[in-house]
Amino acid sequence: ALESYDRAIALKADYAEAYYNRGNARFEQKQYMEARLDYNKTILINPEYAEAYYGRGRCKIFLGDKEGGCKDLQEAKKMEFTPAKEEIEIYCKK
Repeated sequence: ALESYDRAIALKADYAEAYYNRGNARFEQKQYMEARLDYNKTILINPEYAEAYYGRGRCKIFLGDKEGGCKDLQEAKKMEFTPAKEEIEIYCKK
């Protein structure tokens, strides 16, 4: 799967969906640092991509940055991405 996303990105460098999907694939492989970079790129291309904030927030939490992760989850929640609410309940309550 990663190779397909790499090819799509090589053909179209501003293809937010390809970065997002590659981030998800990397997240599933527990490559949180690499996934976070893909979610960063997705957000740079499309700052309204709620799912990317959600993914990046989860990466940050799994990498030990709970505060940064919770901020991203809150951003996804503001954009009405429902799964973010569940993650906030799990990871971000004091």
